[in-house]
Amino acid sequence: MSKFSWLECDPVKVGSDPTHKLEVEGGITDGGSVIVGMGARINSNNDFTTLALWVAPIQDDGTIGPATVQQFGSDPGHSLEASGQVGSQEVLTGVGMRAASGDLTTLVLYGRRLDANTGRLSTKVNTYKFGTAPDNALEVDWNSCDGAQTVVTSVGARCADGDVTTMVLGTGNVV
Repeated sequence: MSKFSWLECDPVKVGSDPTHKLEVEGGITDGGSVIVGMGARINSNNDFTTLALWVAPIQDDGTIGPATVQQFGSDPGHSLEASGQVGSQEVLTGVGMRAASGDLTTLVLYGRRLDANTGRLSTKVNTYKFGTAPDNALEVDWNSCDGAQTVVTSVGARCADGDVTTMVLGTGNVV
């Protein structure tokens, strides 16, 4: 049993069409694990087909253990166009994305350090950029507030007309 866990909250829906049906989605249901990274792929038809989440356990001493990859989508084993992880002992607290020409070109992950003693997230948000155009403007973007104890527990997305138009993030509060 881990020292800390999270309790599920309402999902966050962003984008130009935030309530549209998702093409890919995946997440964790075990409050003793956290997401520490992600990656995705969009095919030539401008559909998300592959989602990978790096999931790590919160260990008995409150530290974050080694991550394993969980894959989702209609083509879960396909290579990823953009992927990455947040820093050591950090938890995923937000995601941003952009697509161009049938590819996921920009992936931004936000991470905050989990204090192994208190189970609280640090107020400092670290930003990690991935993809072939990591500094491009984002089409969808969300990060928990600095003081909030909110982590990302699932990711869902849709691409239409070459843009990421829908992103739904499941969230949970660290307890």
